[in-house]
Amino acid sequence: MLKAYKYRINPIDEQKTLINKHLGLCRWLYNYALNKKITAYQKTQTNISRFALQAELPLLKKNPENEYIF
Repeated sequence: MLKAYKYRINPIDEQKTLINKHLGLCRWLYNYALNKKITAYQKTQTNISRFALQAELPLLKKNPENEYIF
C-alpha cells in the first residue's frame, strides 16, 4: 500500500520574497540553458551536454552583467 502526505506551508512575507527570488532564478537559468542548447544545435547540429552547462555556472556568477540575477 502506498501512502501520501500533503503539507501546507504558510510562509511569512520575507520567506515569500525569498521563494519568489529562488523560483525566478531557476526559471531564468532554465531558459538560458535551453536557449543555449537550441542555438548550438541550429548552428552546428551538436548537442551541449548537461556537464558543459554546469561548468558555465561559475562563469555566469562572476559575470558583472548577471549581478542582478545572482
